Amino acid sequence: MTNGGIKEDLSERQQKLKTLEEDLEGLFPLLEGAATEYGEAVSQLVLHVDQALMNHPRISDLLGGCPINVMRRNHKNHARFMHTAFVLESPQMLANALPWVYRTYSTRGFSYDYFPAALSVWEEAVQEHLAPDAAQPIVDIYRSIQSHHEDLIELSRLFPVKLFRPHTWSRDLETLLSYLFEGSWQKAAEILSSSLEQGPEPERNYQERVQAVMYRTGALWEEGKISVAQEHLATSTMDRVMAYSYEKRLGAEPTKGRALVACPEDELHELGGRMVADMLEADGWDCTFLGANVPRAELTHMATHISPHIICLSATIPYHLNNLRNTIGTMRQQEALADVRIMVGGLAFEIAPATTEQLGADGYAKDGTAAVELASKWWEEVGE
Repeated sequence: MTNGGIKEDLSERQQKLKTLEEDLEGLFPLLEGAATEYGEAVSQLVLHVDQALMNHPRISDLLGGCPINVMRRNHKNHARFMHTAFVLESPQMLANALPWVYRTYSTRGFSYDYFPAALSVWEEAVQEHLAPDAAQPIVDIYRSIQSHHEDLIELSRLFPVKLFRPHTWSRDLETLLSYLFEGSWQKAAEILSSSLEQGPEPERNYQERVQAVMYRTGALWEEGKISVAQEHLATSTMDRVMAYSYEKRLGAEPTKGRALVACPEDELHELGGRMVADMLEADGWDCTFLGANVPRAELTHMATHISPHIICLSATIPYHLNNLRNTIGTMRQQEALADVRIMVGGLAFEIAPATTEQLGADGYAKDGTAAVELASKWWEEVGE
């Protein structure tokens, strides 16, 4: 495709997204209490939808050969996603995510006919399990999404927005990616470690290489070109590579304050958080990295125990933003953490650009470099 063709497709995509978002915006915010009632009824809603679709006369055609358990898992994720969009009052989150959902499901065999069938059942479930006043605004949203079904099919087929900048891709990155899929962490480490010896900004170079290959991995999974097992192998291999590279970057004693980095409850993607932790430590912070899926109460307890100057929370999946919000809310209730600055970031914000005010955070960083810059700014303010 020519550059002109790409621009044309992107323009068409942006226009259709704008129309979808504008239609959804008119349905937000929901009636007070509706989002809460939806969240409390999630288990009932999912069970209702599971049973209705498993009894659908065309279920095999709708799933395109995918196992029933894949559909059921998707229903749980759908409910959590919708609840998060309702709580954050984010029509933009829905508009950005829906084409991705259509594309991802279809590459795995789901028929496009699945979507109107499923959305109709979600509408029925909401009407049955929620009070009428709470149900109606949510039903209106489901109906609006159904009315855009043909547009969403077209959007899912348009040139996808890449999450890494094309000019960062190179033969070295292609080789690095191949080593990740082989599980050859030592060979991959040789390539990545060279990033720390190149150019005037080695940390930024290192970050961009990690981001590029992991975003490409996600894109390949999204397009159905690699399996879940291959995606997991690439991720776990990169985790070993980053640990090895981190040891080589260990420097002098910390010169700044203490930082706590973690992923909220249920968030299993920790590479972004690890990147931030590594880069903060390289910048002089005394950093504690708790990793993925840290329960809210235990994360709060650890924070009060070690008394960090800053807390950095990373979310990759959009529907985990609600857990992130709840975690920050719990931390804000602790007197011992009253003066702690809380930073948020992660790939989830690409789809759901929630504001720091909505989440209760003090700042947002789009990547490791931005996290270091914001942390340094906060540290300077402490010293003033």
